[in-house]
Amino acid sequence: DLMRQVRLIHLRNGAFSWQLLEDLTQFNIFRVEMIVPSWTQYVLQRDRMTKAEKNIIERAKNLHIGLGPIREGIFLCVNKELVSHRRLAERQWRLQKRSP
Repeated sequence: DLMRQVRLIHLRNGAFSWQLLEDLTQFNIFRVEMIVPSWTQYVLQRDRMTKAEKNIIERAKNLHIGLGPIREGIFLCVNKELVSHRRLAERQWRLQKRSP
């Protein structure tokens, strides 16, 4: 029930996909995967959470019983359009660096 609440919080605040995955090769290992449309939406999602919602997220994090801290990763979808934009920005940066 707690993880269902966490799912609804993320979906209500901007995620368009949320999954709780269980590792079938290791006992009691789970992973939450959530997808938001952009980095901006991710930041906004974190900013718009209420105090009550943040408390629910914290309760879910307290379920962690591993030896180390919870491992969190943030990944950005890199598509062809983004890569070409990044290359253009790098090229412009290099040109600006060369000129006085």
